[in-house]
Amino acid sequence: MSEYADGNPKTAIGSKKPPLHFIPPIAIAHMGLAMQNGGEKYGPFNWREKKVTASTYTDAAERHINSWRDGEDNASDSNIHHLGHAMASLAIILDAESIDMLNDDRPKVKGAFSKFVDEYFEKNKGK
Repeated sequence: MSEYADGNPKTAIGSKKPPLHFIPPIAIAHMGLAMQNGGEKYGPFNWREKKVTASTYTDAAERHINSWRDGEDNASDSNIHHLGHAMASLAIILDAESIDMLNDDRPKVKGAFSKFVDEYFEKNKGK
C-alpha cells in the first residue's frame, strides 16, 4: 500500500510542502487589492528596498481590524476591504522578516499574553 492516497510520487513530495490550498482565494484577492493600493502610494515592494518597522505595520493591521470590527467594511481612502489591508500589513512583516529587512521593535523581554490566554481557557472551559 502506498503512503499517499493517489500513488503518485509528486503527491508524496508535494504533501510535505506548505498547504496553500487552505487559503481562501477571496482573501488573496482582497490582499492583492490592498497590496496594489500600497504599491501605488509607497512604491511596489518598497519594504524590500528599505527596512520597515514592525510596529508601524502591526498598528496599521490593528487599525484596519478595529475599523472592520466597528462595522466599517472598506477603508475610506481606498474603498478596499479593511481585512485585505490588515492581511497586507502582516504579509509585509513576514516578507521583510524573511529577507532581513524588518526592524523588529518588539520588547526584548517576552510577555505572558499567550500563557494568560491558555490559563484563562483552561480555567473557563467547563463553564
